[in-house]
Amino acid sequence: MLRAMTTVILFLSVFASPALAGPCGIGDSDLDSVLDLAEDVNLNGDCDDDDTDGDGTPNYLDVDDDGDGLLTFEEGVGDVDCDAMLVPVGDGIPNYLDLDSDGDGILDAVEGLADDDADLIPNFVDCDNTGCLGDVDNDGLANCDELDLDTDPTNPDSDGDGVLDGDEVGPDPAMPQDSDNDGIIDALDPDDDDDGVPTRDEDRNNNGDYTDDDSDCDGLADYRDANDEDGPCGDPDGDGLTNSEEQDLGMDPYSDDSDGDGLGDADEDPTGDADCDGLIDPLDDDDTDGPCAPTDTDTDADTDTDTDAEDTADTGGDGGEKIDCSCNQGGAGGTLMFICFATAMLIRRHSAWKPAQ
Repeated sequence: MLRAMTTVILFLSVFASPALAGPCGIGDSDLDSVLDLAEDVNLNGDCDDDDTDGDGTPNYLDVDDDGDGLLTFEEGVGDVDCDAMLVPVGDGIPNYLDLDSDGDGILDAVEGLADDDADLIPNFVDCDNTGCLGDVDNDGLANCDELDLDTDPTNPDSDGDGVLDGDEVGPDPAMPQDSDNDGIIDALDPDDDDDGVPTRDEDRNNNGDYTDDDSDCDGLADYRDANDEDGPCGDPDGDGLTNSEEQDLGMDPYSDDSDGDGLGDADEDPTGDADCDGLIDPLDDDDTDGPCAPTDTDTDADTDTDTDAEDTADTGGDGGEKIDCSCNQGGAGGTLMFICFATAMLIRRHSAWKPAQ
């Protein structure tokens, strides 16, 4: 028994004590879970000249050999480094000496020991994002939420309508949006607002972002708005005036002829008042009854079947012409002109005649 104890003590004194074992023993001088001998990176038998992070402390005495903020014993001697298929393949550098242990392009110092996807694998060595809280398809929804909603956690647009599942579900996965209340959540509905226009066709500005299209300025994106014409910028009657403009003028935004006079709102001056009666023309069903209206509205002065305009060009073909004193008129108009002229001459001669003295 005594002999056995003596052997153990001798072994420990030779191999476990760095003071007795020389520069690179099999002890663990810094208690970082890596033997001193393993910390001889250049394999020259001298542990004092191995300082991976260049901080002046050789690895076998450094509790954070690569200086990334994670302790050597936390990173361990494994070698993860994931390939393009997210399979750990290693790169020949143990984690405790590797600044990016999983090879995902994000430094261990940034990823740290957190476990964002709740898969019990620290971020710095986690090749994938498949945990319950992860988001494999980067659509804004956690994997477990997608499973609860029956959306596809590997497809960012489960219904193929061009809008990310996360945008369609909304801010609270426990209360997913169903814009048309048809019992099918938007993330699984190809026509979210049930307006007959597929969601994928409601990107009006064609910039790939369906959330910034609001044709009628009502604060609701078109793909979720069953009526894209009822907001202040809408024009449901197609008269060229927005709802806001028509309401400000007292017009009917749902009628293209607000005053019912047979003239469309688009054909009347929205601020004009032709007869000066205080009513704008689009709201005045009689634009000729005010103080500015013409006193003679007869369009056929000579009582023939043609209007005055037609008489001037004799487009009616009846030979009749407007009765006036124009010099270029023939027929009855010419006779009247002659009578007017003769009468004027007689008055002039009478005025100039004086009886003899």
